[in-house]
Amino acid sequence: MKKLKKILKNFFFVTIPVLLVIFILLEIISRIFFPGKEAPKSIYDEETHIVKYNRDYGTRGLWTAGKFAQQRARWRINNEGWNSPIDFFTEKKPGVKRIAVIGDSYIEAWQVDAEKAYPNLLGDSLGANYEVYRFGVSGAPLSQYLHMSRYVEKKYSPDIYVFNLVHNDFHESINGLMYIPYYLTIKINPDSSFTEVQPVSPERAYNKVPGGRILRMSSFFRYVYYNLNWMEKFKSKKTSAKEVEMNVAVKDVLDRKDSLVAVTRYLIKTIKSELGNKEIIFIMDAPRQNIYKGDLATARISWLNNMAGEVCKENGLPFIDLTPYMQEDYAKNGKKFETEYDGHWSEYGHQFVAHVLYNYFKNTKH
Repeated sequence: MKKLKKILKNFFFVTIPVLLVIFILLEIISRIFFPGKEAPKSIYDEETHIVKYNRDYGTRGLWTAGKFAQQRARWRINNEGWNSPIDFFTEKKPGVKRIAVIGDSYIEAWQVDAEKAYPNLLGDSLGANYEVYRFGVSGAPLSQYLHMSRYVEKKYSPDIYVFNLVHNDFHESINGLMYIPYYLTIKINPDSSFTEVQPVSPERAYNKVPGGRILRMSSFFRYVYYNLNWMEKFKSKKTSAKEVEMNVAVKDVLDRKDSLVAVTRYLIKTIKSELGNKEIIFIMDAPRQNIYKGDLATARISWLNNMAGEVCKENGLPFIDLTPYMQEDYAKNGKKFETEYDGHWSEYGHQFVAHVLYNYFKNTKH
């Protein structure tokens, strides 16, 4: 009994205080030298059926990446729950054209400071006669862009829409291929007709961090969880033999060509039909890794760029394929467009895309 008391005494009066001191020291070191990534909490808005961000969990934060938090960017959740340096308002300013940029994580753009994402850079370049609102959320496919455009049109009524396409936008639009119940998807019926499967609140928490709000307050915990991917150590590692280009399994795409064409036609045709009195522009990322390797001609994922361009052409809509622009720029400057830590655009990438779009607006006499 005495031995047990001694063990308990040591545990409560020695072990716990020592561990607490160590944690406090690690927390201080983390906050000063390698701050853990701060991630806003996403929510499913039951009223609009849109995924955006909860301001109750913070409106500003520091996104970091790398084992030593080498890459850092400041985000800001605005009055309407979107990552943006500016607030969004329903009422429009007289004489000011409103542009809405809709997309996924490339428009959400945690990798750069909020004001350095290309929609905001585009707004700065266009000047006082334009305002650019951006609506981006991670994992959203092209089908969700249609759903988001309905929300944006009803609430903000932009004059111009820019839809930002990336290569995983197409197959993820097909219902059942991914677990994304909180996004609109398209079901292909046996008679080749289409059914829009409406978003629903997910059964599991979206973007949930273990430990909840208390642990989210710890920079050291966030550093271990996000920057070091600590939780991945406890997940089963399965070797994948799939060939991947631009975050897309090539075979999965090529085996579904007919379905992808059909669904893309439905979505772009519907977007045009519903927003026909507005100017609509589609812009699409390039197969960047093939550009860097100098084997663009062998990039099988380029089929998606060509397909999207053809569908836009069928509907009389402008399509900006970034491939030739990025190929020319890389040949000239040798500078990559993404960050070192993931495939998303870096500050240079966002500057580049903003410049391409600015030239488009300039040359089309807006």
